[in-house]
Amino acid sequence: YFFRHFSSSGCVTLSKEAIVMRVFFCNGNKLKLGLALICLLVFGIIATALWPQGILSAASEQQRLVPIYEVETDKPLVAISFDASWGAEHTEDILDTLDEYGVKGTFFLVNIWLEDYPEMAAQIAERGHEIGLHSTTHPHFTELSEEQILSELSDNYAMIQEVTGYTPTLFRPPFGDYNNQVVELVNASGYDCIQWSVDKMV
Repeated sequence: YFFRHFSSSGCVTLSKEAIVMRVFFCNGNKLKLGLALICLLVFGIIATALWPQGILSAASEQQRLVPIYEVETDKPLVAISFDASWGAEHTEDILDTLDEYGVKGTFFLVNIWLEDYPEMAAQIAERGHEIGLHSTTHPHFTELSEEQILSELSDNYAMIQEVTGYTPTLFRPPFGDYNNQVVELVNASGYDCIQWSVDKMV
């Protein structure tokens, strides 16, 4: 057992007398316990120093499921998408601009938006754009139960079909909020989970 003494200069010094006296008064059980604790401490330090950096983080990263952020292609292409959750004051201008340049986009629609702007949603489909799921109530999906997630997906799917006649195959989580459960349930429901690689909001 070691006593650490601090000198007036702030440096750590070891007192030989203190060491000798402390060992002298220890019984066998305490000495064994102390040695065992020291061995464990030394082993922990060595294991930490020798353990390859990043193995644990790499293993956990391999288990983490992620949505589709981008698709590799050798062509000079971009995929433009829009999330519609509230407001439609710019939607028609966006559609006109896309038509002007012969561009098709993907619109991820929420039920609360579909309820307020059904004609605009129908126009998106009529102009040949892709429509994807974006939830029923725009919640944070990582805070939902499995049952709630499936309900958000199925209700959103039903309203998109009812309003636009379009059969969606893509889903974008509101706020870009996802975890393994979200990705697994979305994929199991027959949809591709889509994120973005460039955000015009940033």
